[in-house]
Amino acid sequence: MTIGLERLLAHMKWANQLTIEHLQTLPNEALKAFATNPEWHVAEIMHHIVDSADAYVFRITEERCELPGESIQELESIADLANLKVQAELVDSALQECSKLDDVQLEFKNYSGNLVKLDLWRFEINNG
Repeated sequence: MTIGLERLLAHMKWANQLTIEHLQTLPNEALKAFATNPEWHVAEIMHHIVDSADAYVFRITEERCELPGESIQELESIADLANLKVQAELVDSALQECSKLDDVQLEFKNYSGNLVKLDLWRFEINNG
């Protein structure tokens, strides 16, 4: 992979950790804050970031990298961020390792039953 992708993933990992650390200093009510859509509040966005990265790793490696026996949990309180921080570290580190792999082309059927073919890394950069 290119140095650009490696740097992008390193920055994402750093930003995710810093964001979670900042959120841990806020009251529980902060997790329900939103900008324009109440369905996409802070807790939902943070869960989505880590869970989606885990899904990317799974598509590439066919392995889940979350904590053994634990899926990426929904956030109910600021205390839940401690576990999410560990999971984000694992997932983001796994993505960094994936960036060292050669590009792969995946074929799978989407929810509509249509066959999808894509160059995984190019797709993720443009749509992730």
